[in-house]
Amino acid sequence: MFLILFFLITGGPPHLDADEFDDNLHLLQEMLEEEGERSQGGGGNHMPPPHSQPSGHLPGPSHPARPAGSDQIYSSSGGPAFHPDYCHPDYLDQFRAEVPHLSHLADGLLLSTRITDLLKMESNAIKRVSADKSRSLEAKLIRNQEDLLTSWLAVPAGKDNRMDSLHSARFMPAPVANAQEQWLRAREVWGLSGYPAVAGFDLAAVGLDGYVTPRGWIELQDPSSTALSAKQFNLTNNCSKVAADKRISLTAGEDALEIHEAMKEAATLSSFQNSLRAIREAARLTMPWNSSFAAAEGYLISNKWLEKDVGSGPQAVKLLSDFTDHVFSLNAGRWRAKKGFLDFVELGSVWTSWFTSRGGVINSHRSQPSTSNGGGGGQGQKKNQLPQQKKKQPASGQPPKPRPSTARPVAHAADNICKRWNLNRCPNAATGVCRTSAGMVLRHVCNYYKPDGSRCEAAHMRINH
Repeated sequence: MFLILFFLITGGPPHLDADEFDDNLHLLQEMLEEEGERSQGGGGNHMPPPHSQPSGHLPGPSHPARPAGSDQIYSSSGGPAFHPDYCHPDYLDQFRAEVPHLSHLADGLLLSTRITDLLKMESNAIKRVSADKSRSLEAKLIRNQEDLLTSWLAVPAGKDNRMDSLHSARFMPAPVANAQEQWLRAREVWGLSGYPAVAGFDLAAVGLDGYVTPRGWIELQDPSSTALSAKQFNLTNNCSKVAADKRISLTAGEDALEIHEAMKEAATLSSFQNSLRAIREAARLTMPWNSSFAAAEGYLISNKWLEKDVGSGPQAVKLLSDFTDHVFSLNAGRWRAKKGFLDFVELGSVWTSWFTSRGGVINSHRSQPSTSNGGGGGQGQKKNQLPQQKKKQPASGQPPKPRPSTARPVAHAADNICKRWNLNRCPNAATGVCRTSAGMVLRHVCNYYKPDGSRCEAAHMRINH
């Protein structure tokens, strides 16, 4: 290789004097050294062997250390040959339009960076902008709420008849206040029984036309009424046939006659859910500050309509309807006493005390129905027989050991144990006098279940076990 390059420079082997030979040899050595430095430094003019170069393309740098020029990636002659991993200068404007977050970068940087790397940079820029926007939105909400403390809305004087002449104050922004505070403030303004009830509210706009009975409108708009019931918001009770069904009874020891409206309970869970939705929407229209009905509905929805406790079917719907009526009555009593309504957290303890006082068990797993020996198919019998075949037989002469029962009793006298005391959270731990909101007296004893299914009931907390 050395001789070939030497002959190419000197024009051939012969007839050179010593001085010319030394000059040409020195020139050849400099060219080889320069070519070696260029190859080691990754220079753009280094060309690979012809067999490794794809047809129609010139090689580009794997990792350019500086902005590339047209002599580094692109061919200055021979047509539009370019490296496929880099952007061509002719398409740079179009590429900037596709990556707007990188449009501020210099041309040399865009041309010397691989397209895949540029797309990653664009994706990271979009994520940063989204995060900054989210933080700016939160800061904006906080700033707007802080401004409410120093900004006041002027309420002009005027008249309002609640129908065709509405005061502009009705369309002011909603209050940013605690739901209990709004309830207590409304108690001061409304008084005990509130304003006269009306029934001209538009429920057809939300698909609930005909769900509220006249009795429901009257009882709903009296926050102190204990006669409010979910069945008063059942669609089947708002037809003429049911409305005309009256029951006349003579109360013992009185001479006056009582006329009771015979209303049907919700037959299915879906109809009960529609009744609760009708109550919530009617309360939103009549009393926008009243969040007690939304809290009751939200508690049932969050706990999947208490199916784990009450199961399913008409009897479960009857229990849910009775429980909501109980909650409505408790909230009416709190309204009369100028106390806050039952919120989401308090409803949990109310449900526990109410359900256990009726013989129920909280969070109990319902057992599978057993298959009788007389029918049900051979497959069901085989399933029941499989565990028996796998049981280990006791040794001869030894009685089988009884298995401890883990089933909880359906109704137990220890259901009136304070659960918050067992978790060291009862506010009445010092006095020892603890009652539920329904008036049930709770005992401060351990409610830990033993392996035989009984309670510990010792004078210590469950957390000590």
